[in-house]
Amino acid sequence: MDTLLQYISILNWIEPRFTLSELRHLKFDNIRFSDKKLKKLFLKPESLTDLYRLCDDIESSLKRGVNLLCCLDPSFPLALTQNIKHPCPIMLRGRLNFQAINLSVVGSRKPNRNSLDWLEGPFLQSLKFMKKNGKDINIMSGGAYGIDQKAHQMSLLSGVTTTCFLPSGINQCYPHNLEPMLHQIEEEGGCVLTPFPPNYPLFKSNFFYRNRILVLLSDIVFVVEARRRSGTMMTSNLAAKYGRTIIALPQPPHTSCMGGLDLIDSGAPMVRSKEDMVFQVEHSQNFRQGQHPGILGF
Repeated sequence: MDTLLQYISILNWIEPRFTLSELRHLKFDNIRFSDKKLKKLFLKPESLTDLYRLCDDIESSLKRGVNLLCCLDPSFPLALTQNIKHPCPIMLRGRLNFQAINLSVVGSRKPNRNSLDWLEGPFLQSLKFMKKNGKDINIMSGGAYGIDQKAHQMSLLSGVTTTCFLPSGINQCYPHNLEPMLHQIEEEGGCVLTPFPPNYPLFKSNFFYRNRILVLLSDIVFVVEARRRSGTMMTSNLAAKYGRTIIALPQPPHTSCMGGLDLIDSGAPMVRSKEDMVFQVEHSQNFRQGQHPGILGF
């Protein structure tokens, strides 16, 4: 890697125990890291080997056009450094637009036909309407089967940019059928993003951390379909914790939809039509505006 800043920023990928202020202290130490100094930083003897292996993985990814956004970089999202005790870098391909209204779409991996029809109908119409009228909006989701992939597809059809948040490393595409869509997302001006090291495998615990990053970079979280006990409801709970706007699609009182109905019963606005979606976006708050440059990536 080219800079000491990048070198320091990946330490929490090895052992997540450095706060932002501790990383900044290391940044301004002009003594470059030696093996002896690195050994003093880490609790486990194998961490130094892990660090060198990770550096090689990152170097290889950077040569293939992947970008590394460091938590010590002034352009790193404040929403992440302010809410995550041990911030890690972000790896991305494509362009990340901080000035757009970021609408996250979440829902079931096995959605009912009503959910898919609504995304293919009023949701797509609302995106086309906002695109035509110059509204700067970005659709974000996790690339999973079902609602996530449908949201990305509708974004691409409408010409609205979309960001896919991977639950694994940038070189470990999940699910495996997603790779062609990821290339299309990049070609259409969108972004593929992950908070994990480049070759990091998929673990169940990845989803919570990935969803936390997704929520923190969102302005609105749109719950299309959710069971009461589901990853989608976990994401909506994170959105409530961090003060993001939550909206939900009203559905028949079926087991697969009761989580979304509970959100509506708790006060989340219903999105029934194209007009409702446009209204929610136009009256939303951008939680990052004025904090960062407009676009990052290449």
